[in-house]
Amino acid sequence: MTCLLVVGVLASARTAGAEEAPLPSPPPSGAPAQSPSSASATGTEAKPSEPTEKEEADNFRLRIGFNFNGGAIVTPETVGGGGFAFRIGIQPNHLLGVYYQFMPLLFAGASVGATGASASAIAIAQNSVLVSLTPIDLFEIAAGPSLDYAGFAFADAGVSGTGTTGGAGTFFGIATRAALHLGGKNEQTGRRTSFTIGLDPHFNFTGGSTVIAITGGLGADWY
Repeated sequence: MTCLLVVGVLASARTAGAEEAPLPSPPPSGAPAQSPSSASATGTEAKPSEPTEKEEADNFRLRIGFNFNGGAIVTPETVGGGGFAFRIGIQPNHLLGVYYQFMPLLFAGASVGATGASASAIAIAQNSVLVSLTPIDLFEIAAGPSLDYAGFAFADAGVSGTGTTGGAGTFFGIATRAALHLGGKNEQTGRRTSFTIGLDPHFNFTGGSTVIAITGGLGADWY
């Protein structure tokens, strides 16, 4: 009897404890339900990072270009002619470039007067190292030293007779360049491809005189 009485008391106590346990209250109307993962978080929802603006590439790269030129030697006398130019170098960034330009040119002229006639021919191989600046994609300016090889020949014929003179030598010079670049740009590499309109004033110092050759032409550049 005593054992049955103890078992009955324990069963009554267990039933009463189960009835007193509070039930979880439902979330208020309109409030979003939280997932188990968010319940274990700190209580603040992580926001996705905003995409940053894509930076334009500006890589170190090789540059190359060419053009066909025509023009004249304007000092000490005017002699027309032309040639071509080839350049190769480096482009550290979109603003600065350094390149070597080889430009062979041939100029020739003739004149006839009351006392006779004369003819002249000048061949110049310009070897220039230029530092260029491209402040905007469309425009380039450049300048640098030049060591040029020039050969010349002159012939005269008149009432007093005929004569020829000639010679050749190496001369120091200054090369300058201005170019308009029409073309596109690769945003991933920074490389430009252009149709080029160029102007190349060139100054040679020969003893006591200065020979000025001005040529311009059309070509292309990849830089």
